[in-house]
Amino acid sequence: MADFERFFTDQGIPTTEDGMKERFKQIVIDEGSTVSNDSRYSPFWRVVSAIVVTPAMWLLKTLISNIAPQFYLKTAKDAYLDDWSANYDVERKIGQPTLGMLEFHRYDTTQTRTIVAGTAITTLPINNIVYSVFLVEDLVFEAGTAYKAAQVSSVVNSSDTNLAAGYFSQIDEAGMAVDHGENWITQIGVSDETDDELRERVRLRFNRLSHYHTDGVYRSIISEATGVPPENVYFQHDAPRGPGTANAYILFPLASPQASVLTRVNKHIREDGHHGHGDDVMVFEMPRQSVNITATAFIANEVIELERERMKAEITQAIRAAFRENAAYSGLTLTHPNSRFSFTRLAGELIRIFPDLDLIEFDNADIYTQRWVPSLNTVTVTVGV
Repeated sequence: MADFERFFTDQGIPTTEDGMKERFKQIVIDEGSTVSNDSRYSPFWRVVSAIVVTPAMWLLKTLISNIAPQFYLKTAKDAYLDDWSANYDVERKIGQPTLGMLEFHRYDTTQTRTIVAGTAITTLPINNIVYSVFLVEDLVFEAGTAYKAAQVSSVVNSSDTNLAAGYFSQIDEAGMAVDHGENWITQIGVSDETDDELRERVRLRFNRLSHYHTDGVYRSIISEATGVPPENVYFQHDAPRGPGTANAYILFPLASPQASVLTRVNKHIREDGHHGHGDDVMVFEMPRQSVNITATAFIANEVIELERERMKAEITQAIRAAFRENAAYSGLTLTHPNSRFSFTRLAGELIRIFPDLDLIEFDNADIYTQRWVPSLNTVTVTVGV
C-alpha cells in the first residue's frame, strides 16, 4: 500500500496533532501576535487550538485515507475505481446465476405430476453451507413418464454454485430423485466483480491500446467473454496448427460448462473482430486427467463415533474442494496446470481446518501437472485407529 501520509510530510505538511498545533502557533507568531501563555492548561489557547486543529486534522486524515488513494488505479476503490475503469472503456461486471440442466426421476409413474417453478434443489451441507438452485419453469410429468430434464438457476449470482457432478441431489418432493452429470452447466455462475478483479482487467486493457494482439489482449477478451479470472487463461504458443497459431486454455474455477460456452467464445474471437491480423487463436477447456485419491485420517480419541463419520464426510469434501469441485473451504491450495500438487501441504491445510484431525496420510505421490489439471475419479477416506 502506498504511504500517502508521506506525500504530505514530504511537502512540509504536519500529519500529527502536536505537529499541527506547533504549525498553528508559528503562524500566529508570524502574523504578529504574541502567545504569552502557551501552557497546556491555558483554557483560551486550548479552545482556539481545538477550533483550528481538530477540523484541520479531520480534513487531513480524510485526504490521506479516503481521497488521495482514489487518484491511483492501484488503490482506487468502489465508485472511484468504476470512474477509472470508464476511462479505458471497462465496466464492472455484474454477476450472473448458474444455469444448468438437472435430471429428475420419479418412482410412481401412474399419474400426471407437476413440480412447480421455484422448487428448490439443494446440496447436502458442505462445511455447513447448503447451496441451492430452483426450477425455472413448471416440470410436468405425463402419466408413464419417469425421467425428465429441466432447467434450473442458482438463487444468487455466484461462481460457488458451479459445482461438480452429483452435488445437487436433494429435493423436498416425495418420491422424487435428482441427479446431474459433469456437463450440466449451460451458463457458468459469476460473482459480482470485486475491486481487485476489475483493477486487473483495467491493467490488461493497456495491452489493447496496441495494434498488435498479445497474450494480455486475448486474456482480456476471453476473461470478459467467459467471466473467468484473467489468470485462469493459459496459452500454448508453439504453433499447434502451423505458423501464427496458438491455443488458449481456460481453467474454469469449478465445474466445466457445456461445450456451447467454448463455442460462443471461439465465435466471439474469430467472427466478431476480436483477433489480430493473421492470428489463429482457438480456445479450449484446460485438459483434465483423472486421479484416484486414498487417505487415512486419524481423529482425536475423544471424538465420538457419530462425529467421526461426519468429519470423514467433511474431510472428503475438503479434498474435493482442493481439486476444484466446490468452494466451501478457504485456505486450501488448489490444483493448477504446470505445477506440483503437494499432498503434504494438503495434509497440513486439512489439519488446520479440522482441529480434531490429528493426522492424515495420503497414499498418493505428489502430482506434477503440465498443460492439464487433475480431476477426481474417486476419493476414499478411511478413519485410522
